[in-house]
Amino acid sequence: MDELVDFLKSLPEIYRLNVLDLGGCKGLKKRHLKSICKVISLKYLSLRNTDVKQLRVRHIQNLRLLETLDIRGTDVPPGDMKHIFLPKLKHLFAGSRLKTSSVDAGTIRMSAEVSLSTVQMPRRIGMMRNMETLCHVQVSDDGTNLDGVAKLPRLRKLSVGIRGNDTTAKHLSRVISASKCLCSLSIWIANGGALDLSMQHNASFSASSLILENLEIKGKTSLPSWIEELQKPSNITLRDTLLKDEDQRRLGQLQGLRCLSLCCNSYSESVLNFKAGQFKALKFLVIEGHKIRSIVFEAGAAPHLERIAWTFDRTEKAVPISGL
Repeated sequence: MDELVDFLKSLPEIYRLNVLDLGGCKGLKKRHLKSICKVISLKYLSLRNTDVKQLRVRHIQNLRLLETLDIRGTDVPPGDMKHIFLPKLKHLFAGSRLKTSSVDAGTIRMSAEVSLSTVQMPRRIGMMRNMETLCHVQVSDDGTNLDGVAKLPRLRKLSVGIRGNDTTAKHLSRVISASKCLCSLSIWIANGGALDLSMQHNASFSASSLILENLEIKGKTSLPSWIEELQKPSNITLRDTLLKDEDQRRLGQLQGLRCLSLCCNSYSESVLNFKAGQFKALKFLVIEGHKIRSIVFEAGAAPHLERIAWTFDRTEKAVPISGL
């Protein structure tokens, strides 16, 4: 790392280095990052999976032209991003998904629990008007910092950790309604809370104006009533939602849905029924966890289904699928 920093220092002043990818590098110390942040021409900086421990505001804010910052898989404290303001930033990749497997020795059943690590929302996020990707950020308990997110006209991908209460639901509804370019939305609801995604706080909302293609929801919430109005949903992932048959019926009405992932505790019933005429575009079905014990396809259901990836009880002797 010392050699790299020495090389950066040796570059002539007229040289404009735009991209620096340090992904996976070890031995990255404070003095190294301080020197890197003096390369003010940088537009892309990846610190992904490095051992960087801190982002100092006075150093990182020298990168006034930075468009992409990737700190996924690092030990950067969540609060370090709160006071950072980068006016040209388009893509912020932070946090990580942590998967742990639990084993029940009695039934030899394995399940994968997924948790999300996040960074705090930048305090002046509403002034970063070029932002397109905001990945793995934590919303404040009252959700007020989402008002800044609602001001981002180019936002295309949003992944947030959020508290489940009426106040945060109201602020999140404003973001969804205002984000006309939003293609991907991931909502992780904190344990112990429930979130109302019905948009009852926004009477003028119309889901038909959204171009949302990818939707992921983890936590206690009912399936949004507006989901049937979406025009382009191609990929939906659900975790811990405990949906019922009626929710599945509504998912089956989505004309463009090609991939459905029902992860741990996403569905409350033991039998997953695919009714005739439903899931007309579905190609991939992913099922995780042990709650679902069998799948039944009626004639004419999911006619374009190509692949099923199912993690289930190892002790199950028969393949619990019928109708294909």
